[in-house]
Amino acid sequence: MTKIKIDRKKWLRGNKDPQGNEASVYLWNNECNAGCCLGHVIHQTNKVPYNNLHKLSSPEDFFHRTSILTIYHPDYYGDESTVANNSFAQQAMTVNDHKDYTEEQREKRLIELFLENGIILEFYN
Repeated sequence: MTKIKIDRKKWLRGNKDPQGNEASVYLWNNECNAGCCLGHVIHQTNKVPYNNLHKLSSPEDFFHRTSILTIYHPDYYGDESTVANNSFAQQAMTVNDHKDYTEEQREKRLIELFLENGIILEFYN
């Protein structure tokens, strides 16, 4: 089973940086040296440098093939396939970015969601 560790000091969540200041949540935000939960997943599972994820909003902005976070789906005209976030990625983004969750609620729900998808998620610091 895959294991992902997220350093709370480098985790963007609920539109806040690790210090609690308003911040744009991306896979990685160089301005505050932090990223959302899925940025940490991509970095750790695909060995992608954080800088390559700067200002990308979601996995579908990064991947050009299927992954544990994306799927192929036909485009609106049905003549090509494109990459889209899968339901796991969509749910993780919703939980990660939810403004009304407490830290405990957010972490608990993310840990449960990741485990449902075969990933052990740990938070530290």
